[in-house]
Amino acid sequence: QFVISSYTVFASNFSIALCLSPLAFRVFYDDLLAQGLPPIMSQISYKWISTLVAITVIPGTFVSPFFFRKLGTAGGCILGNIITGITTMMLLYIGLAPPTEVSFGIFVALLYLCFPFTVISQLSTGPMLDFIAPVNKRGFIQGINIMVMNLATSTTPFFFGIIADKVGITSTIWSCIGISFAAGIINVPLMFKKGFGIPPKAVPPEARSLKFEDEELVEKALQGELIDIKEYEALNEIRRVKGKPYLIASPGNYESDKLRLADLRAQAKEDYIFTMQQTDDYITTTNKSDDLQGLLDSVNKAYEGDPELVKKANAELGQWFADYLQDAGYEAQTCPQLTKQMIMTAFPVICEDEQLTVDNIQEVLLNYRRVYRNFLNMETLPEDETIGDRVGRLLAHGGRVTSSTRSLAW
Repeated sequence: QFVISSYTVFASNFSIALCLSPLAFRVFYDDLLAQGLPPIMSQISYKWISTLVAITVIPGTFVSPFFFRKLGTAGGCILGNIITGITTMMLLYIGLAPPTEVSFGIFVALLYLCFPFTVISQLSTGPMLDFIAPVNKRGFIQGINIMVMNLATSTTPFFFGIIADKVGITSTIWSCIGISFAAGIINVPLMFKKGFGIPPKAVPPEARSLKFEDEELVEKALQGELIDIKEYEALNEIRRVKGKPYLIASPGNYESDKLRLADLRAQAKEDYIFTMQQTDDYITTTNKSDDLQGLLDSVNKAYEGDPELVKKANAELGQWFADYLQDAGYEAQTCPQLTKQMIMTAFPVICEDEQLTVDNIQEVLLNYRRVYRNFLNMETLPEDETIGDRVGRLLAHGGRVTSSTRSLAW
């Protein structure tokens, strides 16, 4: 890691410095002055350029975290060194061309545009060392890292100055370019080490347990296991109050549920009763609330889960339902129209609006209650009642049917 630190200093600091001085100073000032021509770059301009180049390190500190999140610290180090090498080659090419005001402008613009990215490699060593160092040794390790980088910074100009006197500025710059790419290559193996490579996508709060929650309950919900719906609804209510999104539970797959369908069905009546009572409580709450809009805003916010997770959960639920129909003897593929009609009858529209509002909340809650009541009635029928009788009762209690559907956790 310390070798990497030294290499990144060699690559990022000295290669760009050589392009500015003596290359740019010689091409745009000294050589023209020696030929009796007015210099394109004055000494004052050179001083300002040198000063402002140092200031461009600041933007580099702002862009570095973005690249570390996307590429990892090792990837950021590789990118920084590659950009340094490419930038140095472009500056060298401009410096070796006949000097003009246009080429000088391009040189300065390229220098300011690219230099912030060259410091990414230097900024990557600290996070990498933090990851591998013991917590009680991080300060010491970072101190060693800074010492190595400062040592490299102080000795590099001396050694490369000797090399420049022996082989010339151009050859020395090319050697720095080689070091830049070598520093990038050295970091490639680190891309495949845990903690250094591309970081995994952060798990959103709607797909994991939060610090104030029962991890076991959340894990069961995420795995599609049978859960206590009272505890689950209480969990989501706390999330809403705290401004967090509702948990997006996984439906699981039908094959996993097949052996526990009896348990799932046995719990249905109790869950329907609880949900109806909860809906009644919601109706009372919305009628008495002094800040109904604020309450609904918190509910709507809690619904705003990751679109990909929502899509995945809905797709899994659809597959579960299709597998269940097939296993239960429904040949839905022979007449999908009838199956869709049955679904629409069993699940009438709850809300046609995209969000809950003061104007629609009562209708939404009453529609939910009607649906829960219908299913509760199905569960409380005599055991000797036929399927035809049950379907007839369901149709008799059916809710209104419109054009869209929506779920409501709150």
